[in-house]
Amino acid sequence: MVLTLDIPPDLERKLMDRARAIGQDAAQYARRILERDLTLPSLDEALGPFRDQVEQSRISDDDLDVLVEQARDARAREHRDKSA
Repeated sequence: MVLTLDIPPDLERKLMDRARAIGQDAAQYARRILERDLTLPSLDEALGPFRDQVEQSRISDDDLDVLVEQARDARAREHRDKSA
């Protein structure tokens, strides 16, 4: 498929600069960006299994909030401990 895009000059400059920085032409780099974006799951797709587990667990929103806060706090502590 050949695709023609009309992009603003500032975006074109960024595309050209980034492509040049990795030794590709603009078309190759644009294709690479499209491939990467279109092969990654969407946020809804990525969160689907988690949402299903939460729904099946019948956990309350408040209890889920507590679990998420605890996990976030634990991760922050791990990060601080590694940095110290």
